[in-house]
Amino acid sequence: MHRTRKTKSEAVMPAPMKIAKPRAPRRTPVTVTSKVFDPAAYQEEIAEAAYYVWLARGNAPGSAADDWSQAESIVRERYQGKKRALAATSD
Repeated sequence: MHRTRKTKSEAVMPAPMKIAKPRAPRRTPVTVTSKVFDPAAYQEEIAEAAYYVWLARGNAPGSAADDWSQAESIVRERYQGKKRALAATSD
């Protein structure tokens, strides 16, 4: 039996990869476990929030400083909510 070789145009191409849609930032309730402020954890939260801001913009080129500033506002609001929760439990 004689087999013919497929040309490049006849070769089977793999299916295109599906690109995952960006997920929204987590909006889970924050559990306050300590009254100690951790600057490293705070910076990490801002970095994660900035990443989600960038994803929400559609990964478009833009100002990383603007994304960071918006992320700082998001995280600051989250920490102010923690502070209010601590004040309410200490009364």
